[in-house]
Amino acid sequence: MSTGQSDGRDEHRRRCAVATRTDIASAAAEQFRRHGYEKASLRAVAARAGVNAALIIRYFGSKAGLYQAVLQDELGVGGPVPADASRLGDHLVTSFMERPEAQRRAFRRRAVRALVGNDSAELLFHARALIDSVAGQLRGPERALRAEMIGAQILGLELLYDLLRPQPLTEADRLHLVHLLGSAVQTVVDGPPESGADGDARATGPAAVG
Repeated sequence: MSTGQSDGRDEHRRRCAVATRTDIASAAAEQFRRHGYEKASLRAVAARAGVNAALIIRYFGSKAGLYQAVLQDELGVGGPVPADASRLGDHLVTSFMERPEAQRRAFRRRAVRALVGNDSAELLFHARALIDSVAGQLRGPERALRAEMIGAQILGLELLYDLLRPQPLTEADRLHLVHLLGSAVQTVVDGPPESGADGDARATGPAAVG
């Protein structure tokens, strides 16, 4: 077999694998949306996607892994990440403020199931997918901690804006909201100051008495 034929077959297999994974994720998104995480079954997902259930485990590892992948696709930060890191806070907030209505409805269903139906799994997965999505955009020390802090800020915005809908928040200009929360998020994006900067700050403080 020539190298060209081998490369062609490898490419064909790769495309088939990508298509299969996409079909499974699409079928899973529908099942999770209709039935929730606890009641959705891998058999139903496999039947909808037209594949063997074993393929789901092969591609995603578990039901939890499949749900996490669906949420990652849904919550991935939209648009190109700005080259200027000083704009990342606004970018992250804007991405979530401008989500399609279908994604907002999906979040409301998860929140209601968690708060009313005592099914916290979906909301916990949602929070983890949000945090992982943010973590991929951060650099520097304490990346995991900073991603969780930003996730808490954005998840709080989601709960208030999409579920509780208090009037001052929902009536505010979106650009103004992005500026206010984006500034707060940017502080966490930037991370702690360099140790040298801390030393300088301490050195310029009030002199110790004694």
